[in-house]
Amino acid sequence: MSWMFTDGWKARWLDDGKVTGETYNMFGAMHGTIMVFLGVVPLGFAAFGNYVTPLQIGAPDMAFPKLNMASFWVYLAG
Repeated sequence: MSWMFTDGWKARWLDDGKVTGETYNMFGAMHGTIMVFLGVVPLGFAAFGNYVTPLQIGAPDMAFPKLNMASFWVYLAG
C-alpha cells in the first residue's frame, strides 16, 4: 500500500518538474545515510553495551532487566 503511495508521489513531483530525478535520488541517499547513523549505529552500541557490561563486571544478569527492556521500547517508539 505504501509503495503505491510513494510511486504516486514520485510521479506527481517528477512530472511537474519541481524535483528532478537526480535530486530525488540525492534525497533517498541522504535519508539512508541519516537512518544508518542516527538509528542503526546507536541501537548497535546499546545492544552491545547491554550484553557486554554484565559480563565485564561478573554479574549473572543485568541489574534492572525490566528497565532495560523499557528503554529499548522507548527507543523504538521515539
